[in-house]
Amino acid sequence: MAKFVSYAMDDLQIPFDKMSRLSAADLLDILRPGAELMRQAIVDAVKSTFTQRSGSLAGSWVLTESSAEGNAEITIEPLGVHPTNGRGIRKKKRKKSGGDANAVVAYALEYGTPRIPARHYIQHTTEEKAEEVTAAMQEAMNKKLEQLGL
Repeated sequence: MAKFVSYAMDDLQIPFDKMSRLSAADLLDILRPGAELMRQAIVDAVKSTFTQRSGSLAGSWVLTESSAEGNAEITIEPLGVHPTNGRGIRKKKRKKSGGDANAVVAYALEYGTPRIPARHYIQHTTEEKAEEVTAAMQEAMNKKLEQLGL
């Protein structure tokens, strides 16, 4: 499964000595506004790009936060299972009771399949929103450094 990775902290203007004083919780506080902005942009892209039956995929994008050993990470990913619509032309019996995982559906729509053209909606959205996301995180970082007196 492919994954888009953004090292968002690299885009921020922060001296290393100040960054080294930030805890993992502080880093999550800085990343969170940009991650939420990007999550909403991806949801909007799903709804505008795939106008039919996109509700399940659009509603499945969540933020997953983790911090370990002083590092902080927020992942934006689709969770859950995409329901089958039962309206296909093929008459084969399905072995599964449900549909594919939303991550598999998102991947197929992003990169295409032999029957579905690639749409690259995640790539385009991340490129379009990069400056806005960086600005939101920069603002959060400035507030956090001011709050900590750094």
